[in-house]
Amino acid sequence: MLRLPVGASVPPPAASEHGLEAVVRTPDETSVLRGWSDPLVTSTEAARCAGPFLAWSIPGVLDFQLVGVLAGFIEPLREAGIPVLAISTFETDWILVDATLADAAESAWIAAGVEILDVAD
Repeated sequence: MLRLPVGASVPPPAASEHGLEAVVRTPDETSVLRGWSDPLVTSTEAARCAGPFLAWSIPGVLDFQLVGVLAGFIEPLREAGIPVLAISTFETDWILVDATLADAAESAWIAAGVEILDVAD
């Protein structure tokens, strides 16, 4: 994840990059979530970066009116002391965890009865 100046131009991801990408603009910043090896990430000073993260998606399209679904996946991580970054789209919810804590996150989910179907790097 990168923090860029307000209104910063964000180039398209490198052709070799695939997967989750998010660009979020607020009145105070431009944040970009992109693969750790993307040129935008590698050229940004470390003080403006966080990660790398590993991402898991919650399968299926969830109705926006459902309450507590995301909390059910985050609570086991909270109990294990694992910080998370969550992003929602129309198609799914994404939970991102620092890559160094990925095994601990999966262990926490499994202990809570969450089935891990597949992990993509």
